[in-house]
Amino acid sequence: MSHPPGTRDRVLDAAEKLFSRNGFDGSSLRMITAEAGVNLAAVHYHFGSKEELLRAILRRHVEPINERRLGLLDAAIARADGKPPPLDEILEAFLRPAIEYIHGGRRTHLMRLVAMLHSNPELLPAGFFHEIFDTVIQRFRVLERALPHLQADEIVWRFHFMIGAMMQCVSDVAAKNDPRLLKPDVSAEEMLQRLLSFVKAGFEAPATSAEGEGNGGGYRSRPLNRGAKS
Repeated sequence: MSHPPGTRDRVLDAAEKLFSRNGFDGSSLRMITAEAGVNLAAVHYHFGSKEELLRAILRRHVEPINERRLGLLDAAIARADGKPPPLDEILEAFLRPAIEYIHGGRRTHLMRLVAMLHSNPELLPAGFFHEIFDTVIQRFRVLERALPHLQADEIVWRFHFMIGAMMQCVSDVAAKNDPRLLKPDVSAEEMLQRLLSFVKAGFEAPATSAEGEGNGGGYRSRPLNRGAKS
């Protein structure tokens, strides 16, 4: 027999719904308490502030995704038996948990909220994403072993671009009824495989290096030795 959610979960559910619909500034604590059916004191007791409430919403979704990412990465490293894990297995370890999570159950409010925060990062304090992603980022530095033709800063750039592509997928799922975007019935596996193909090609591309001064700061692609300066 299922039990109704506790006060803390009701507040999180209500805030997630209102933040995604009205934005952070457009959702007052009184609106959230009315939606959750609790009093204002309960919000202050469990969270302290609206800002901390937003952080708690993200943590309750991101932490299980990150836990699964690390589990998949550990499995890939174990299979490699001391060698660098295959690139596609590393990338899948990062992407699969997120893509499957957003397709599972009713995630509409979360997806809209994440898309909103991706476009408006100032809603969160500086360093917040590093706080919840630092362990994952450090563990996925195994990419440096799998991509010896790239310097570490180049891998950081490409990791950043991969996150951007993943966030586009989140936005597309959130707006799946918009005919201008992806077909509404696209499966998690289809989206994942298309995304993996795209980002793997990006990581495997030749390293980029800034041209000399006087060329407008343009970039060109060429192989770089591991120890060469970019």
